[in-house]
Amino acid sequence: MGIAWPAGRPPIVMAVLTTRYEPDAVADNPLIAETATLLAGALT
Repeated sequence: MGIAWPAGRPPIVMAVLTTRYEPDAVADNPLIAETATLLAGALT
């Protein structure tokens, strides 16, 4: 979850939800980073 605050515009809350089927599975950080990059790009 993150908050983007573009200049001169109201803040935008961004959230990325992923599903892991194993309780001890590691987070998919590359997926989250790529999704955040795409969301940030859509704001510009």
